[in-house]
Amino acid sequence: MDKKSGHRPNDARRRGHRLVLIRYLSAMILTAGAITGSALAVNFTVDPLHYFGGNAALAHATRFDERRQKLYHLLAERDRYDCLIFGSSRTILLPTHLLEEHKCFNLAFSAGRIGEFVYYAKYLSDRGFRPKLVITGVDDFNFETVGGWNVPPFVKKGEEPPSPFKVYASIDGLQRSWEAHRARTPDDWVCTIDFDCRLPHSFKTYRPDHRDRSAGPFKPEVSELYGQLRAYFPDARFVGYVPPISAWRVEDMEREGELRSYLTGLKKASQHFDRFVDFSVVTRMTADPRNTPDGSHYAYRVNRVVAAHLLAGDPGPGLDVKKMNLDRLMAAHIAGLRRFNDKLAARE
Repeated sequence: MDKKSGHRPNDARRRGHRLVLIRYLSAMILTAGAITGSALAVNFTVDPLHYFGGNAALAHATRFDERRQKLYHLLAERDRYDCLIFGSSRTILLPTHLLEEHKCFNLAFSAGRIGEFVYYAKYLSDRGFRPKLVITGVDDFNFETVGGWNVPPFVKKGEEPPSPFKVYASIDGLQRSWEAHRARTPDDWVCTIDFDCRLPHSFKTYRPDHRDRSAGPFKPEVSELYGQLRAYFPDARFVGYVPPISAWRVEDMEREGELRSYLTGLKKASQHFDRFVDFSVVTRMTADPRNTPDGSHYAYRVNRVVAAHLLAGDPGPGLDVKKMNLDRLMAAHIAGLRRFNDKLAARE
C-alpha cells in the first residue's frame, strides 16, 4: 500500500507536466493559426501580387515586382484581353487605352529583354493564351547583350505559379502588402489597376550633359530571337516598334560608329513583324529635353503620338522600317541628326 502510494505523486506530476505541454502547444497552434489567418485575410484583400487581379484602391503601387505581378494578373484575367504587349519600361508607358480596337494587356517590365519575352510567350502559349495582336517594343539595349535573362524559375520550368495561399500566408506577403500601402510620391508613375501607366504630370527636365551610357557594340544577330517570339503566337498580327529615345543617345551611336550596326539589328528584327515603326529617329519630340526626365522614358504627350501611329497608316514622326532598305534608314537617321545639330548650333 505504501509502495503504491509512493508512486502517486510522481504520476500526478507527470500528468500535470503533460497538461501544461498540451496547453502550451495548443496555444502555439492557435496563435500560429491566428497569425496565418490574419496574414491571409490582409494579403487576399490587398492582393499585392495580383493573383486575383489586384486592388483598384492601390493601383499606384503596381510596379514593385512586375515580372510576377503582371503575369499573375494576366493569368487571372486572361479572358479580358485579345492583345499582348512585350517590352521594357519604355514600353510600359505605351497608353493601352488608346489602342481602341483591342483590349491590350501590357506585360512589359523594367529592363525587359527579348530573351525574357520568349520565355513568357512559351509559358502563355502552353496555357492556351491566343492573342489576336502582339505588340513588341524593340530597344537598343536588346542588341548589346545576350543571356543573363531575369525570369522567375517557375516560368523557366513551365510550372504553375506558387500557390497564393503559400505566398500570402508568409511574412514576405505581408511585407508586400505593407509596401503597397505606402504613400504616393511626386516621382511615382501613375498607373491603373491593369498597368496602363504614364509619367507624373510634373517631372524633372532631362539634362543631356549627365549621360552615363556609351552606345553599343550592337549584335544584329539578336534579331533572330524575335522570330522565336513570333513562333509561339503564329496566328497573331505582330507589330514591332522602337520606343522614343533622346536625340543625344542617337548622336552617341553615330559618334561612336555604332549607328549602322544598331539600324542593321532593327532592319533584321523587322522581318519578323507585320508592321515595324522606328520612333528612335531624331524628331522634335526626342530633341526636346522637356519631354523626358532621363532621355529614355517619355511623357504621355509623346507616347500618345506613338500610339496614334503604331498600328496602321502613316507612321507619323516614326519610320516605316519594312518599307525602307538599310541605306534609306541610315539616311533618315543622319538627316534627323543633322537637323538636330543645326538647331543646337543656332542656339549657341
